[in-house]
Amino acid sequence: MQAQDVMTSPVITVRSDARIEEVAQLLLDKGISGVPVIDGRGWLAGILSEADLLHRPEIGAGSKGRWWLELFTDQASLASRFARIHGTRARDVMTPGVVEVPPDTELLDVLAEMERHGVRRVLVIEREELVGIVTRSDILRGVLAVRRHAGAVPSDRAIRAALMDRLAGEMWVTLPASSITVTNGVVGLWGEVASPEEREALRVAAESIPGVSAVDDHLRLRGAAAKA
Repeated sequence: MQAQDVMTSPVITVRSDARIEEVAQLLLDKGISGVPVIDGRGWLAGILSEADLLHRPEIGAGSKGRWWLELFTDQASLASRFARIHGTRARDVMTPGVVEVPPDTELLDVLAEMERHGVRRVLVIEREELVGIVTRSDILRGVLAVRRHAGAVPSDRAIRAALMDRLAGEMWVTLPASSITVTNGVVGLWGEVASPEEREALRVAAESIPGVSAVDDHLRLRGAAAKA
C-alpha cells in the first residue's frame, strides 16, 4: 500500500497571514489536526497543527511562572518562544518546513519519514504540486483496511508458510520450525524456548498472520531461563 492509497485529497491549506482564530475554527469545522501553510508566493512554508495552537497566552502559556527556564535559555531562543506563543498569524506559530514524499511511497517508508523527522503528517507532492496529506491516522486506517480485506481464509499450509517467512532471519528465534503446527487456523507452539521474551514474540508473530484464529501455547522455558 502506498501514500496515494491512504492520503487525504484535496488538501485544505491556509495562508501564512491567516489569523490564529481563523485557523483554529477551520481545524474544528473540518475535524482535522493540522494544515499546510502557504506563503505569499504560493509555496509551502510549514505546517500548523493543534499542538502549535495550544501554547497560547489565553490558557496561561508564557506566564512568568517558568522564570527559571530563562536561566538556561539563550536570548534568541527566548525571543523566538515569545513570538511563537503570542503570535496572531499562522506564520508566527507554524512549524516551519515540511516533510514531502511522492505518491508511490510505500506506507512503511512514509512511517519511517515521520519517525525520522519527528512529525505526525507528511505532504504528498507530485510534479511540484501538493496532491495530498498523510497522517498517522491515515496509515492506521490503511493497516485496518488491509487486514479486513485480506480475502479468503488461507489454508493451514499457507498460514504456516507465512509464519515461517515472518520468523525467517530473526536472530532471537531458537524454536525449531518442526515445533510449530497449524490446525484449522490454530497455531500450536510446542517445545522449549530460551526466554519469556521469545515466547511472547512467537505468540505475537503467530497472531499477526492473517487467518490465525488462536494460538495454542505449550511452550516451556529452557534450562536456566526456567529457574530464573
